[in-house]
Amino acid sequence: MASSAETEDRRDLKSELARVLEVLRETQRENNSYRLYAAHTEMKNEALESQCERLTSEVKTLKIKLDKIEAANALLSLKIESPDRDAKQPKT
Repeated sequence: MASSAETEDRRDLKSELARVLEVLRETQRENNSYRLYAAHTEMKNEALESQCERLTSEVKTLKIKLDKIEAANALLSLKIESPDRDAKQPKT
């Protein structure tokens, strides 16, 4: 028969093993939570990058339109400031 000291050691070892297993389970749960968070963050980052690319493209398109409008405005200003040369010259 096992001595009472051996029986007590076995109980202590079982208790320690149960504690270690619980810590392991908790660590695995935390790890899974962090992995889910990381995956969610990565998907969010990809969505933000896509939105940024779309907005950058939209800004470029609007810049081109603005440049065209400014060029047209400059031409109109020149025509207003200096009417046709033919109109200035006296008819002979």
